[in-house]
Amino acid sequence: MFLAPRKSALLCLLSGFCFVTVTLPSHGQPGAALSQTVARITSPIKESTLVTLGGNTHPLAQSRYDQGAAPVSMPTGRMMLVLKRSDRQEAALKAYLAALQTPGSTSYHKYLTPEQFGARYGTADADIQAVSMWLQ
Repeated sequence: MFLAPRKSALLCLLSGFCFVTVTLPSHGQPGAALSQTVARITSPIKESTLVTLGGNTHPLAQSRYDQGAAPVSMPTGRMMLVLKRSDRQEAALKAYLAALQTPGSTSYHKYLTPEQFGARYGTADADIQAVSMWLQ
């Protein structure tokens, strides 16, 4: 499904599991230092622009197993949300990982805390909140 121009998401409901991949454009200059993540969802998600993508159905999700609509009160178990890094974040992460193992590099064996990793290479809290609100 497409959220808005240049923003896309894939929503796949399988046996009570929800997998979401969000790909959004990056901002800023390539190679610029990442001190914090940047919110990339800049407009509301529009239900009218959703598109179903083919080839994303689990092999066991067949009509012969369909038992009809589940009650609204039925718990789904869990949800997995997968968000893709921007191209800029991915390039910066690959460069950091290479420098981490390169003797003489300023980043050699300088490991990040989970908080530092999230701030540099993770998803902005505002984006997580926007997607969570849409899913609700």
